[in-house]
Amino acid sequence: MTTITAYVNYNGTCEEAFNFYASIFTGSSLSFDRFSSMPNADQMPESDKNKIMHAALTLENQGLIMGSDVLQGNDDVT
Repeated sequence: MTTITAYVNYNGTCEEAFNFYASIFTGSSLSFDRFSSMPNADQMPESDKNKIMHAALTLENQGLIMGSDVLQGNDDVT
């Protein structure tokens, strides 16, 4: 059986993308961790706190897709 493991970076749309992926892959398990849950998050710009630090979508018998949002000042990631 072929499985996939991927990690993708987003410019603020990680949550939207992963919710879409979860709607396509039935039997999947989705979890999010936000930058606001980090120690010293109070020192982050407000615009970054709600971004996704880590998303994981476990695909039933097919693998894992992970991702995160790029923080402010690191927008050059493609």
